[in-house]
Amino acid sequence: MTASDDTGVVSLGFARDTEIPTLRAAYSDRAAAIMAAFCQNAYLPFDVPPKRRKGPKATTTDDGMAQLSKALADGDFRLVTVFNHAEVQGFLAVRDDDFAVLAFRGTSSLQDWGVDLNASLRSKTDFKGVRLHSGFWNAFAGARAEIETAVAAHVPSDLPLYLTGHSLGGALALIAAAVLERENLAACYTFGCPRVATREFDSDVKCPHYRVVNNWDLVPGVPAGFLGYSHAGDPRLLAPHRGGVEVLRRDRTPLARFFVDVLSIATILIYRRWLAIDDHMIWNYRHRLEQVAVARNAEKKSMTSWRVQLAGMIKGPLRRR
Repeated sequence: MTASDDTGVVSLGFARDTEIPTLRAAYSDRAAAIMAAFCQNAYLPFDVPPKRRKGPKATTTDDGMAQLSKALADGDFRLVTVFNHAEVQGFLAVRDDDFAVLAFRGTSSLQDWGVDLNASLRSKTDFKGVRLHSGFWNAFAGARAEIETAVAAHVPSDLPLYLTGHSLGGALALIAAAVLERENLAACYTFGCPRVATREFDSDVKCPHYRVVNNWDLVPGVPAGFLGYSHAGDPRLLAPHRGGVEVLRRDRTPLARFFVDVLSIATILIYRRWLAIDDHMIWNYRHRLEQVAVARNAEKKSMTSWRVQLAGMIKGPLRRR
């Protein structure tokens, strides 16, 4: 599509019948903190009755679905549906006349670890010239029809839709951002997301992708880059700064990335799983993003109401899994 080939006045007649996405969203500290809250709530046990959970890490939640609904309602969101398809768990929530959120749960079971470790690249996907992580693609493909049906039924074309996920959930959210054929995809926020595909995949993601990495989180270091994997999106690095946290608009330095890649591979070889250090935990992402959002908006009159809204979405930290 070319408007003019010379260096003079350019007629915009070509734009008359050209549609462009108008619902795309720039990065926001407040949006990042709220998306992290959605991701933390995605770990609530809305998919498995509490009586089926055993062992010292069993939840004390009597009704995960009710707790999720209440947490969302505190922020004026309504829970539309939950997804529970093999390795894919998540939910769709809508705040009418404002925006909707599709949130995916991260790794929380042995079955999920199997998805993570199935790291061979496959080329038979929807994307020409792209190879994707086999485990991530297969998991999403199993739940794809259910997700697409729910979004089509409950999210109007003029309502911005945010996609978000932590860890494995981030990989699923990113694939959703490439698969969903909708002009109202506002942004995709991922937290501690592993590499998902080869470099070419970035051009298939239809909305802005803000890839948040918390300091020395190891999970973004896998699968290793030398296997053909590459990160997509616009990085945001949460780094310590003068006793607080700052958000840097860059990835780790090449030396730091090399260190994280090597350490991540070592933990897989030794422990057969990713080392879940504190920097990877979603509640630490959320806490640090809240710190940043509050610090940058401390003098705004809307800060009090915003903090009340955010506090209502998270009623105390979830227990560690």
